[in-house]
Amino acid sequence: APNRLMQKLLRELEAIPLVMQLVQLPFSRGISLDWMASGDPRLEKLKKILNLGYRLLKQIVKGDTAAAVDLHHFLPILLQQQGRGLANTITLKELFIGKRKLLSSIGPDLI
Repeated sequence: APNRLMQKLLRELEAIPLVMQLVQLPFSRGISLDWMASGDPRLEKLKKILNLGYRLLKQIVKGDTAAAVDLHHFLPILLQQQGRGLANTITLKELFIGKRKLLSSIGPDLI
């Protein structure tokens, strides 16, 4: 069960944009997404940090439609990083589960 107090505090602290900035930063500084998928041992610590960021995002949006709408704005980034060895698939699932408004926004381009 999601911790509502934690979710509220994180939403008020605007944690979603902050975590998404953290998740994007290595790739905007020159690290290739393909390197993450290759399993390069030099990137294991970075990969762990990114996975923890995605776990935090998952907890923030779990059962919280308002937070899910906030995270939905970053959907292109989430989709770009999908399948690269990062834990964002579970975050994507949690983003849409039980949220009819967001589910209706899925078009053929996202499938």
